[in-house]
Amino acid sequence: MKALLLGVDGGGAPVAVTAENVASRRYPLARPVYAYFNRGPGEVLDPLLAKFLDYLLSGDGQEAVRQDGAYLPLPAALAAAQAHRLE
Repeated sequence: MKALLLGVDGGGAPVAVTAENVASRRYPLARPVYAYFNRGPGEVLDPLLAKFLDYLLSGDGQEAVRQDGAYLPLPAALAAAQAHRLE
């Protein structure tokens, strides 16, 4: 399999598939991955789920994501913002 440079409509230079281009969403096929949890307004998360998400959004958790290689870690500011939303 060979990774191809991709361009977008309207010209411009083709973009290589690199971790940086995917993370910055410059690569046209980059897409976010979402996770949804069923929590009503004012309800608290299940304690085990909350602990898992705290770890996942922590520096150690994001390093584990990076080492796994299947997904890209979140930028630190975005991970912190998402952790704040869980409070």
